[in-house]
Amino acid sequence: MLLNNSDFINTSITKYLEEMIISFGHRTIVFEMQPLVSYLLSTTLLQMTGFLEKKLDLIMWELGSYDFDIRYDVTRNHKVLSSSYDSISEIYKYFKDKKNVAIELLDHHDKALEAYKIIYDIFENTKIKNYVGQDFIYYKMLKQETKDFQLLVKNKKDKQMPVLKYLYKETIFFRNRIAHNISSIQPEIPSVNHLKNKNMFYDNYFTRYMILTYFDLVFMDSYKKFKKNIAHIEL
Repeated sequence: MLLNNSDFINTSITKYLEEMIISFGHRTIVFEMQPLVSYLLSTTLLQMTGFLEKKLDLIMWELGSYDFDIRYDVTRNHKVLSSSYDSISEIYKYFKDKKNVAIELLDHHDKALEAYKIIYDIFENTKIKNYVGQDFIYYKMLKQETKDFQLLVKNKKDKQMPVLKYLYKETIFFRNRIAHNISSIQPEIPSVNHLKNKNMFYDNYFTRYMILTYFDLVFMDSYKKFKKNIAHIEL
């Protein structure tokens, strides 16, 4: 059934992860299953980024339905769907400008914790995790390494890129490699600079899923606050 805009926006991005777990089922752990696991992990990432892009697009149109200035921007300056960090921060700015949210996009510490727990709970008792077990170990260390995600959120005294922003940009970069099938025409070998980067330690699907879930939670919550604030308006 086709969802209306509000229902689509309020649907969690993790539905694709749950569908992946169900599709894999209780298959026996054998080496021959590795290609299937790789396919499921990468395909799900593409579905999640596409879902987030569409959700942000619908949020823009929903905001424009209630605010003339936003409607003008949407109709005059509307761009193609994009999940780049610049695009999502631009959309979040509308919530900030209209006083629907007071927290910066990268400062939702509670959402980082929630997203981490969601991904952990989804994969903890699955067989898919066993095919990429080392990555899941790294993921479990993410909470500890970032001091309960205090180091993920924006540090205004640090001139370096916030870790959360870096991880999101890397997630989209990785997504583009999959979408355009770059690995089929060139070796998938990381650069020296990439290997030297301390954040490479978190270069795995679980962290990528968590980052996408974080932004999904932030925008769903912001949209709910927006709808609550305009509930008194009669159209």
